[in-house]
Amino acid sequence: METVSAVVTDEEIVALLRKAFAFAKPDQLEAAAQLQLSSTIDELGIESVSALEMTGFIEEELDIQFHDSELVRIHGMGDLAQLIRKHTTARQET
Repeated sequence: METVSAVVTDEEIVALLRKAFAFAKPDQLEAAAQLQLSSTIDELGIESVSALEMTGFIEEELDIQFHDSELVRIHGMGDLAQLIRKHTTARQET
C-alpha cells in the first residue's frame, strides 16, 4: 500500500483516478488515459463492480474510508474528486 500524504491538486487527483480506473478496467487503458474530472461514470462505461474496485483502490492508496451513503451520490469523476478532498482534508485535521 502506497500511502499518499495529501492529494490536493486537480492534476494529482486525475492521476490517482486514472490509476484507479486502469486497475478496475485494465482492458481499457486508452480510456483511462483520457479520463478527466469532467468525465461521467456513464461516459467511461463504469459499471457497479468497476466502481467498487476503483473506490477500493483509492481507499487503499490514501488510507481513507468512504461511506456507502457518500458513494451513491457519485455521478462523475468531479464528484469523486470532491469526496477524496473531503476525506484527505479531514484526515489532515485530526
